[in-house]
Amino acid sequence: MKIILIAFAFIISILNLICKNNKNRSFIIDNTTRAVGDISDDTTYNGLISFYDINSNTLLTDCEYVNGIKSGINNIYYTNGKVKSILNYENNKLNGYVAFFDSTGKLYCKQYYYYGLKVGPNIAYKNEKEYSFNFNSFDHESLLYFEYDSLKYKKLTQLQERFFHYRLTGDSVDSFQIILPTFFIYLLNAPKFKFEYSLVKVDSIYNDQNVYYTFNSNNVWKSINIEDVLNKDNITIKDNIAIKLFVYDSVRNEKYTMYKKIKW
Repeated sequence: MKIILIAFAFIISILNLICKNNKNRSFIIDNTTRAVGDISDDTTYNGLISFYDINSNTLLTDCEYVNGIKSGINNIYYTNGKVKSILNYENNKLNGYVAFFDSTGKLYCKQYYYYGLKVGPNIAYKNEKEYSFNFNSFDHESLLYFEYDSLKYKKLTQLQERFFHYRLTGDSVDSFQIILPTFFIYLLNAPKFKFEYSLVKVDSIYNDQNVYYTFNSNNVWKSINIEDVLNKDNITIKDNIAIKLFVYDSVRNEKYTMYKKIKW
């Protein structure tokens, strides 16, 4: 009998250990929502947590967490099961591209966020085709806007005049030498286009003499230390350093190149 009781106690302890290590735990949040996933006793979420409507058992949303903080993909669903939005979180803030869909599952908007701030590309869709493109700065200024239908009649350079949005931080000195500062630039790049920005040295008629730096087109903006980029040469205030932009327009099958001299 004693052996049976010991064996029974051992089995109970094993079952308790299994329950404690079970990461698929259900937790009632309120009268309407139930959370399922790796949930600690103090309701700290880790990994993928799914949230359901208690009455219908319909999946409302799921999100990736690290120690209770949203860190990863957050899917939100319509009641018909279609994805309503796909959000990307880092340290509890929207970061990167987010996408929004209608109740039939068709994409109608993509927007870029930087740690909770809406900035960069905003792409609107109609019937899952690009309808319009807008690019916002950190100061909420629209740097580039156009509707794709307008490209049937005009090239992008006829719809927009300004493609170079940059700023310099730092102090310049006398007319013989310059302290080369930090260089920040917004990298405009719309679907169906290929924008390639680079820093180049040009002559008086804008022929490339040297390419100093080529920017990654996948970035929304970039900040670099100009001195680190150009210190291999003796750069003086008389040097013609320019931003070069090569554009390929797949809508009109056209290529063109633009330059903007940097004003130190």
